[in-house]
Amino acid sequence: MRNAYYLRVLQQHPQASNKELARLFSTTPEYVNVILQRLKDKRLITISHRNGRKIKLTRQGERLLERSSVDKLTLHLNRLITQLRELNKNLRELRKRKFVK
Repeated sequence: MRNAYYLRVLQQHPQASNKELARLFSTTPEYVNVILQRLKDKRLITISHRNGRKIKLTRQGERLLERSSVDKLTLHLNRLITQLRELNKNLRELRKRKFVK
């Protein structure tokens, strides 16, 4: 999931410096190089140095980011469904006791 966070930040800030990315990643500028190299080794990003550095997500990186977003959304929806079922159960119980019409 950490990769998804890094990819989302890189997608939003494709021309950010190591100093800016370090602030966004809550790490040091030196460690940003390690993160970028790992993402590059996994073929999740490409780095272009024409007209300054620009980082772009690969298709594989975009897919990972999409899956991560879908997984998070599914998790939240499942939690909401569970809460709604619990509320419905409580409401039925209150109706049985005639506290609610």
